[in-house]
Amino acid sequence: MRTFLGLTDAATTALGASGATIPLLNGANAHSGANTFSADATFNSDLIVGAPFVLQSETLAIDTNGLLTPTKSNVLVNNFNSAAADDLDNIAVTNHPVGSVIKIQAAASCQVPRVRHNGGGSGNIFLRNNADADLNDLDRAIWLERRDAGQGEHGAGWYEVSRSFDWTELPFVPTTSGNSVTLATGLPSGISELEVPFAAVRVGTSQRPPVLQIAPSSGFIGSGYITSTSALDGAALTTSNFIDGFHLARDADYVATSDLNGVMRIRRWDDDENLWLAEWLIKEAPVSGANQYIGSGKTTLTGELDGVRLVTPGGVGSFNLGAARVRYR
Repeated sequence: MRTFLGLTDAATTALGASGATIPLLNGANAHSGANTFSADATFNSDLIVGAPFVLQSETLAIDTNGLLTPTKSNVLVNNFNSAAADDLDNIAVTNHPVGSVIKIQAAASCQVPRVRHNGGGSGNIFLRNNADADLNDLDRAIWLERRDAGQGEHGAGWYEVSRSFDWTELPFVPTTSGNSVTLATGLPSGISELEVPFAAVRVGTSQRPPVLQIAPSSGFIGSGYITSTSALDGAALTTSNFIDGFHLARDADYVATSDLNGVMRIRRWDDDENLWLAEWLIKEAPVSGANQYIGSGKTTLTGELDGVRLVTPGGVGSFNLGAARVRYR
């Protein structure tokens, strides 16, 4: 039978030792065509991939219960009934063994899936900083690894291992009128860090500079801060202390005809606490003859950070120039 099929040693040599035409069971084989395995393939040694290894993609919709049931590794997500916004609370584990990694991102720019950490309390998706994440851009992607009970602090489920984005940046808000400007409200829970850039912010008709205040969901607080702001005028360092918020500048040095430019950074002390620490460096314009301000401080909120605003101290004066924004992660 071997002779009839041409499987003698001589025939094998003629076909080529690689087995490209007739696979060898006891030697190396170079497969020049596509091969389909209808059952599991077991490798008892290293599997070396010499070309890009592409896992299949699929487009799925979140169901009415906030569940996604993927079968592939690259998942484009649509919202339930193509809604503009929807919550993704759970991802089925049926089709992926422990250790599997999937990538999720929005399928359409007009639909924004919000990936909710722990599904708001009953889900199996666990994100960094315990904070929700909006897939509000087609370039934003999150990689999740399936873990079993005991492999993660929250139990079995899908854990974030990476993402293609870092900061969530809110639009600039004009600071051109009124004595209070809300920069952000309704922020997602679990935020660990804020940045607030200021561009040419000015309070007219007042020698008192802008103050930044933060808020839990119950509302903004105007007391209980422990903060200091110092003025560097090239010759001396003078400092003032405040309890009503983070003062961008020092009252005695601020000039109402000047504008303020710089960044304030506010960080949570610990993921499980609501103690917030702030630092900032602000330059007063014009360039010549103007002060530079440095400051630091802290405050403790009664709940999760929810909002950020700028106010004039005691409601005196009015904003008349500039803009500011909030970035968070």
